[in-house]
Amino acid sequence: MKRILLSICILLSALTFSSVRAAGHFGVGIETDNFNGTDSNLALSYFTEKFMASLQGSTQKNPRATFGTRFTQINVQAGLRHALEKTATHNLYFTYGIIGSDFIIDKPEIVPNTNAGKNTYTLGVYTGMDYTFTKNVVLSLQILPYSKTIDNLSGNVSGESDDYFNNASMMVTYLF
Repeated sequence: MKRILLSICILLSALTFSSVRAAGHFGVGIETDNFNGTDSNLALSYFTEKFMASLQGSTQKNPRATFGTRFTQINVQAGLRHALEKTATHNLYFTYGIIGSDFIIDKPEIVPNTNAGKNTYTLGVYTGMDYTFTKNVVLSLQILPYSKTIDNLSGNVSGESDDYFNNASMMVTYLF
């Protein structure tokens, strides 16, 4: 399932990217979201006037575990941007697109009622705003009007949930 979700995100990114041929900028940043609890991730992004794509990820060791349980999260997103206001000092964009998230626990024996290698996936659509308040800094705020979460971490039972306006993210990116 993970490969299917990531393949869909990459395919849509490639299709969108090929249809928007504007000069763009790569950037690095910090992203925080509440897809699988509140997480902060490092982000590698690409922005044009009409398109945005980002790969975000983090990994952390559970400080309470003596055997090194590691939690890993990977997010992929792609979307379109429409300028609402453009001035010499700042720009404001309306944004929308798709986002996928994958959360992995590697040693479930430390975390009761979980399965090793089993993941929680979130796939959804987002809408939001990008605010470029200097030439090189972009603030992105997004909310997911709809997302589907597939939870494979809870014992042997897979749980699915449809969430409406329940997930959000914020990212600050420095553009090169």
